[in-house]
Amino acid sequence: MGKELEILDQEFSNSNAIVLDDGEKIVWDSKPKVIPGVGALEAESTVNLGGGVGLMTGNKLSSFLGLGIFLTVILYQYLAIPGLVIGVLFTISIIVLPEIHRIMRSKNTSYYITNKRVIFKLWMMGKSFQKSLDFDNIKRVTLQNDEDGKGTIYLLPKRDPGFKTHKFTTGDVTHFPILENIENPVEVFETLKELVYEK
Repeated sequence: MGKELEILDQEFSNSNAIVLDDGEKIVWDSKPKVIPGVGALEAESTVNLGGGVGLMTGNKLSSFLGLGIFLTVILYQYLAIPGLVIGVLFTISIIVLPEIHRIMRSKNTSYYITNKRVIFKLWMMGKSFQKSLDFDNIKRVTLQNDEDGKGTIYLLPKRDPGFKTHKFTTGDVTHFPILENIENPVEVFETLKELVYEK
């Protein structure tokens, strides 16, 4: 019986199903629009290997690449060609792995606004999970509009919601839940304000 429940739980966590309460309806849903790029070459970003793998600044990138080249030379001296291959692969992985993680996280993240709450379908290190923030726990809703037509909505809660979101650009943990890189942000912002402040 325990094994059956474990299998069902695993299937549910990997499914696209969103659990709604009785009388709850989805008003809006979307995915973050993250443009793929070589993450380590992006400017104004940082490495965060704790909660979410992020991107690197030029200074950190050059430090890691320097370490990779140094390691490659040392390994080559002791292991010849196999050491050279290991060192080169290590150096390449410093650039590529954070970007792969960022793309996977954006593809597996979804946002939903219902008539009762905001639902976050999040993904981290291969695990998918659903969290939500009820309207009665939202103190303030703010909008940051980007030049490319996308935007980020910040949801300041009254009480700790019990979960954190991570920025796609840096991997940093946010202090409160956000709907990041969404299209039509002004329209979504107005809809959310009406739902939150009429409660």
